[in-house]
Amino acid sequence: MKQEIQKRRFTTFFLLIIGSIFLIHIPTNSFANNVKVENLYITENNFLECTIKWENSWFFNKELTTASENSSSTQKKDFIFKDGVWCFLKIRTNDYTWKHIYLSENDIFINQNTTQVPDTELETVEDKGGFFLSSIIQEEKNGISQTSISIKLPDEIKNQFGVYDIALYAVEMVWVDEGSFFVGDGVSSQNALRKATQTNDSTDIKPFLIHSENEILVGTDQGNLYGNNGKEEFANSTIPTTFPKGYDGFWIMKYEINQNQYTDFLNTLTFKQQLNRTANSPESDIATSALITSSNALRNSIFIKEKGNENLNIPAIYEVREGKYRACNWLNAEDVAAFLDWAALRPITELEFEKAARGVTNPIKGEFSWGTPYILDANTIQNDGTESETVSELANVTDSAGLATYNSGIEINQLNGVLRNGFGAKGSDFSTSNFELRLQAGASFWGVMELSGNVWEYCVKINNQSSLSFERNHVGNGFLDENGNVDFLSFNVIDGFIVRGGAWDSVTYAVGDFRDLSVSARYYATLKHQNRRGTTGGRGGR
Repeated sequence: MKQEIQKRRFTTFFLLIIGSIFLIHIPTNSFANNVKVENLYITENNFLECTIKWENSWFFNKELTTASENSSSTQKKDFIFKDGVWCFLKIRTNDYTWKHIYLSENDIFINQNTTQVPDTELETVEDKGGFFLSSIIQEEKNGISQTSISIKLPDEIKNQFGVYDIALYAVEMVWVDEGSFFVGDGVSSQNALRKATQTNDSTDIKPFLIHSENEILVGTDQGNLYGNNGKEEFANSTIPTTFPKGYDGFWIMKYEINQNQYTDFLNTLTFKQQLNRTANSPESDIATSALITSSNALRNSIFIKEKGNENLNIPAIYEVREGKYRACNWLNAEDVAAFLDWAALRPITELEFEKAARGVTNPIKGEFSWGTPYILDANTIQNDGTESETVSELANVTDSAGLATYNSGIEINQLNGVLRNGFGAKGSDFSTSNFELRLQAGASFWGVMELSGNVWEYCVKINNQSSLSFERNHVGNGFLDENGNVDFLSFNVIDGFIVRGGAWDSVTYAVGDFRDLSVSARYYATLKHQNRRGTTGGRGGR
């Protein structure tokens, strides 16, 4: 959705036009927030003011038993469950290039009505790349969160002459709280992580408990995170303290990167940058696909709207059609890393992936992200290509079967491509059971969507020496290098990423067999990721 701000004249010589105010529009359901940016305008003292509103927001505390290797442990901890929005700004000035706007804690304000309890609290970040609106909504608000904010724009903007654009982006996020958790689910197949034991054979497989951010010893010695020097699928060196393990709390994107978001990203790049972040030249004919060189788009619909010109350094303009709300497939590792850099986010690690999916519960063998080992294939589309795109299949609460798009190998009408982010989620009119709603939405312990199915997701792997240099504070700076590549990571993502979570064409057999959608599956731990595939996408965190 694009919001236009009318022209305002501040001085005789200064005219400001705010155009291209983008926001991420997600349909309403139990696990989606329907974020809207409203009432945007620029004040004469150089503040951008707006209201950020979303539905079905949540915030609550819940006391739960902490993860422990002692099955009889009764130790409890209060965990925070909440969602929020990551916001960041870009500006395009007279040189026609987009730049990231850095914001300090003194630049952003919540316009608080003293007669009302606030729905959100402001969380600024040290690197100034953006800010969070973190939900603290009260239950009686029925999940409808509304916050008026003011953003002090940099002084150099006020001194600009001519016409320029400012873009405000909002990305839905979920908080994953601090706490111990397990990696691995007790199954030896698909290179799942595990705890080294006396025998280290397939008859003695135990999940590994992560109980701090301290270094993790790796090897075949009893009690270590299992690492076999003879197998490159496993880590073979100590995981350093600085590598994000998931014990500390972190934010993660609620959804996989969607096609609308990737289109917004492409439309802020130079011609040279677009060359590397697309499959076809920006000079290609109108209606040429951005990401696909084959005839089968697999439900991706990003196309060239206006062709670029390399000699004049004019970038292409891209449009997204019916796939606007669907997960973006055909992304390689460098595409995802570049998008996260542009959005001032970071990749998550594969350890964080398991924490985001499983939460703090004890593992169940072969479990999916909704917490059970049972699955129902979502493949009969309704409202195709709309913001309410969904499927007719319903989760089977009797069998504890969650809903996901994957290749069951049974249905002859198997879906051939990606679905809308949050396609399965429904509201309280569907069920009053939180468990049934979670199964229907395919949601994780924390409320993260589609960690099982739709597209494979790139994460930082632990079985690569260079990628172990990754640290939590390695976040995007909002800029790419001149070739459109990520510039804040110290390792090559082609080798340093792993794909987790399965995709719409992944097969899922019995526990112990090929089961790509399961939380702990790592079958492709050594795959290189330079190719664009119709099954790969991703998300990030902070």
